[in-house]
Amino acid sequence: MILALALWAMSKRPEAASLEDAFEFHVSPEPNCGCWLWTGPIFKLRGGYGCFTMRPLGVVQERAHRLAWSIYRKEPLTRETHVLHKCDNPVCVNPDHLFLGDQRTNMTDKVRKNRQDKGDIHGRHKLSEREAIAIRSDPRPYAEIATAFGVTVPTISDIKCARSWKHLGPPVGRYNRAA
Repeated sequence: MILALALWAMSKRPEAASLEDAFEFHVSPEPNCGCWLWTGPIFKLRGGYGCFTMRPLGVVQERAHRLAWSIYRKEPLTRETHVLHKCDNPVCVNPDHLFLGDQRTNMTDKVRKNRQDKGDIHGRHKLSEREAIAIRSDPRPYAEIATAFGVTVPTISDIKCARSWKHLGPPVGRYNRAA
Protein backbone atom coordinates (compact mmCIF):
# COMPACT_ATOMS: atom_id res chain seq x y z
CA MET A 1 0.00 0.00 0.00
CA ILE A 2 2.77 2.46 0.95
CA LEU A 3 4.74 1.63 -2.21
CA ALA A 4 1.64 2.13 -4.35
CA LEU A 5 0.98 5.48 -2.70
CA ALA A 6 4.60 6.57 -3.27
CA LEU A 7 4.46 5.53 -6.94
CA TRP A 8 1.17 7.40 -7.38
CA ALA A 9 2.65 10.55 -5.79
CA MET A 10 5.73 10.33 -8.05
CA SER A 11 3.51 9.99 -11.12
CA LYS A 12 1.76 13.26 -10.23
CA ARG A 13 5.01 15.26 -10.23
CA PRO A 14 5.86 16.46 -13.73
CA GLU A 15 9.39 15.95 -14.99
CA ALA A 16 11.21 19.05 -13.91
CA ALA A 17 13.33 20.95 -16.38
CA SER A 18 15.39 22.48 -13.59
CA LEU A 19 16.13 22.27 -9.91
CA GLU A 20 14.01 25.39 -9.37
CA ASP A 21 11.00 23.83 -11.15
CA ALA A 22 11.28 20.67 -9.08
CA PHE A 23 11.56 22.75 -5.91
CA GLU A 24 8.58 24.99 -6.74
CA PHE A 25 6.37 21.95 -7.31
CA HIS A 26 6.39 21.54 -3.50
CA VAL A 27 5.74 25.20 -2.59
CA SER A 28 2.33 26.59 -1.68
CA PRO A 29 2.10 30.32 -0.85
CA GLU A 30 0.04 31.09 2.26
CA PRO A 31 -1.90 34.33 1.60
CA ASN A 32 -2.38 35.49 5.21
CA CYS A 33 1.14 35.41 6.65
CA GLY A 34 3.23 35.46 3.48
CA CYS A 35 4.93 32.14 4.19
CA TRP A 36 5.65 29.85 1.28
CA LEU A 37 4.71 26.48 2.76
CA TRP A 38 6.78 23.44 1.87
CA THR A 39 4.40 20.62 0.91
CA GLY A 40 7.07 18.01 0.23
CA PRO A 41 8.72 15.60 2.67
CA ILE A 42 9.33 16.79 6.24
CA PHE A 43 12.16 15.91 8.67
CA LYS A 44 9.82 15.17 11.61
CA LEU A 45 12.63 14.14 13.94
CA ARG A 46 14.67 17.27 13.20
CA GLY A 47 12.31 20.09 14.04
CA GLY A 48 9.77 19.65 11.25
CA TYR A 49 11.88 21.23 8.49
CA GLY A 50 11.17 20.48 4.85
CA CYS A 51 13.45 18.08 3.00
CA PHE A 52 14.12 18.24 -0.73
CA THR A 53 15.46 15.25 -2.66
CA MET A 54 15.79 15.10 -6.43
CA ARG A 55 17.46 12.24 -8.23
CA PRO A 56 17.07 12.98 -11.99
CA LEU A 57 19.42 15.97 -11.75
CA GLY A 58 21.93 14.15 -9.59
CA VAL A 59 21.22 13.33 -5.97
CA VAL A 60 20.26 16.52 -4.19
CA GLN A 61 19.12 16.22 -0.59
CA GLU A 62 18.91 19.40 1.42
CA ARG A 63 16.68 21.11 3.93
CA ALA A 64 14.13 22.97 1.86
CA HIS A 65 14.68 26.40 3.43
CA ARG A 66 18.45 26.16 2.79
CA LEU A 67 17.82 25.26 -0.84
CA ALA A 68 15.33 28.13 -1.14
CA TRP A 69 18.05 30.54 -0.04
CA SER A 70 20.48 29.16 -2.63
CA ILE A 71 17.92 29.21 -5.45
CA TYR A 72 16.36 32.62 -4.87
CA ARG A 73 19.27 34.56 -3.38
CA LYS A 74 21.81 32.93 -5.71
CA GLU A 75 24.22 32.54 -2.79
CA PRO A 76 26.00 29.26 -2.07
CA LEU A 77 26.01 28.13 1.56
CA THR A 78 28.73 26.53 3.62
CA ARG A 79 28.02 23.86 6.23
CA GLU A 80 28.72 26.43 8.96
CA THR A 81 26.15 28.88 7.60
CA HIS A 82 22.69 28.59 9.12
CA VAL A 83 19.55 29.74 7.32
CA LEU A 84 17.23 31.07 10.02
CA HIS A 85 13.52 31.86 9.95
CA LYS A 86 12.18 35.31 10.84
CA CYS A 87 8.68 33.77 10.92
CA ASP A 88 9.68 30.73 13.05
CA ASN A 89 7.76 28.44 10.72
CA PRO A 90 10.03 25.46 9.91
CA VAL A 91 8.14 24.66 6.69
CA CYS A 92 8.40 28.22 5.33
CA VAL A 93 10.69 28.57 2.30
CA ASN A 94 9.96 32.23 1.45
CA PRO A 95 13.40 33.84 1.02
CA ASP A 96 12.02 37.10 2.45
CA HIS A 97 11.36 35.24 5.72
CA LEU A 98 14.90 33.83 5.89
CA PHE A 99 18.22 35.27 7.03
CA LEU A 100 21.75 33.98 7.40
CA GLY A 101 23.66 33.42 10.61
CA ASP A 102 26.00 31.06 12.41
CA GLN A 103 25.39 28.71 15.34
CA ARG A 104 25.72 31.54 17.86
CA THR A 105 23.17 33.66 15.95
CA ASN A 106 20.83 30.67 15.83
CA MET A 107 21.06 30.10 19.60
CA THR A 108 20.67 33.83 20.39
CA ASP A 109 17.61 34.00 18.12
CA LYS A 110 16.10 30.94 19.83
CA VAL A 111 16.54 32.40 23.31
CA ARG A 112 15.29 35.85 22.25
CA LYS A 113 12.13 34.23 20.86
CA ASN A 114 11.76 32.02 23.97
CA ARG A 115 11.89 28.76 21.99
CA GLN A 116 14.62 26.99 23.99
CA ASP A 117 13.92 23.77 25.87
CA LYS A 118 12.83 24.37 29.45
CA GLY A 119 12.53 22.31 32.59
CA ASP A 120 12.33 18.54 32.27
CA ILE A 121 12.83 18.57 28.49
CA HIS A 122 16.09 20.53 28.67
CA GLY A 123 18.94 18.12 27.97
CA ARG A 124 21.02 19.22 30.96
CA HIS A 125 18.33 19.28 33.65
CA LYS A 126 19.19 17.62 36.96
CA LEU A 127 15.91 18.28 38.73
CA SER A 128 12.32 17.65 37.78
CA GLU A 129 9.80 20.44 37.55
CA ARG A 130 8.13 19.11 40.69
CA GLU A 131 11.46 19.34 42.57
CA ALA A 132 12.09 22.90 41.33
CA ILE A 133 8.64 23.94 42.57
CA ALA A 134 9.36 22.33 45.95
CA ILE A 135 12.72 24.14 46.16
CA ARG A 136 11.06 27.48 45.43
CA SER A 137 8.90 27.20 48.55
CA ASP A 138 11.37 25.33 50.81
CA PRO A 139 12.19 27.52 53.87
CA ARG A 140 15.38 25.65 54.85
CA PRO A 141 18.86 27.15 54.39
CA TYR A 142 20.24 26.88 50.84
CA ALA A 143 23.06 24.49 51.84
CA GLU A 144 20.59 22.10 53.45
CA ILE A 145 18.29 22.15 50.41
CA ALA A 146 21.26 21.65 48.07
CA THR A 147 22.40 18.59 50.02
CA ALA A 148 18.88 17.14 50.06
CA PHE A 149 18.52 17.47 46.27
CA GLY A 150 22.13 16.63 45.35
CA VAL A 151 22.88 19.96 43.67
CA THR A 152 25.00 23.02 44.47
CA VAL A 153 24.06 26.05 46.56
CA PRO A 154 24.22 28.35 43.47
CA THR A 155 21.72 26.04 41.75
CA ILE A 156 19.33 26.50 44.68
CA SER A 157 19.87 30.26 44.58
CA ASP A 158 19.16 30.37 40.84
CA ILE A 159 15.91 28.43 41.30
CA LYS A 160 14.70 30.51 44.26
CA CYS A 161 15.51 33.82 42.53
CA ALA A 162 14.00 32.59 39.21
CA ARG A 163 17.26 32.87 37.27
CA SER A 164 16.65 29.27 36.25
CA TRP A 165 13.30 27.54 35.83
CA LYS A 166 11.93 30.97 34.83
CA HIS A 167 8.95 29.41 33.10
CA LEU A 168 7.59 28.45 36.56
CA GLY A 169 6.80 32.10 37.19
CA PRO A 170 8.20 34.80 39.46
CA PRO A 171 10.12 34.02 42.65
CA VAL A 172 8.19 33.14 45.79
CA GLY A 173 8.01 35.35 48.91
CA ARG A 174 10.85 37.71 49.71
CA TYR A 175 12.60 36.93 46.41
CA ASN A 176 9.69 38.38 44.46
CA ARG A 177 10.46 42.06 43.86
CA ALA A 178 6.82 42.71 42.99
CA ALA A 179 5.59 41.36 46.36
